[in-house]
Amino acid sequence: MVKKTSWLKQDSIEGLIPHAKEMAEYILKKRFKLVLVGGVSAQTAAYMVKAVLKEKGVPIEAMPTFLTLGRANLKQRMPERTGGVYLTPKDIANFLRKKYPHQIKNTNQKLFILEESIESGYAMTKLKKAVKLLGFKKVKTGALTVNPDKKLFLRINFVGAYYRTLTCLWGRRRDALSERKLNKLRETRTRIRKAVKKP
Repeated sequence: MVKKTSWLKQDSIEGLIPHAKEMAEYILKKRFKLVLVGGVSAQTAAYMVKAVLKEKGVPIEAMPTFLTLGRANLKQRMPERTGGVYLTPKDIANFLRKKYPHQIKNTNQKLFILEESIESGYAMTKLKKAVKLLGFKKVKTGALTVNPDKKLFLRINFVGAYYRTLTCLWGRRRDALSERKLNKLRETRTRIRKAVKKP
């Protein structure tokens, strides 16, 4: 049965958890071996999905490998290579080759590109081009929320909910993390773990 996509009820960690659970189920059902996580804000979405998988008791051997891009800000439109930021598809591909040489060696593996939200489609387009450069062909895409105007244009395979401007996962940028930001990150992850445990 095809999931009917609805609008996000609440722009919050708790509001996203049901869709993170759906995404985790999708990843398991489709048996993805690799999950490529988008930029900085997508890492919290990935943490949600991993928390769900852990709560479900998924064995380590069945867990996909999550590939992260560090503190890359994929939404920037101008090439910028300072502070560990990789922005062009070629930069992203080269970064993955250096950081995950063994994990991405087999390009016949199923790969899922995970984003927290898709509004313009700019970052997802860049990620799709990067994995194509690496030689991956079995690629699917998904996000917890998607601007409905972009769904058909980008051919997104998994959509948690429709929403145009998600804000609850934003706030961390590529500058050095201050103690205040670290505390905020810890607080967010604590909220995620608590929310995941709720039925």
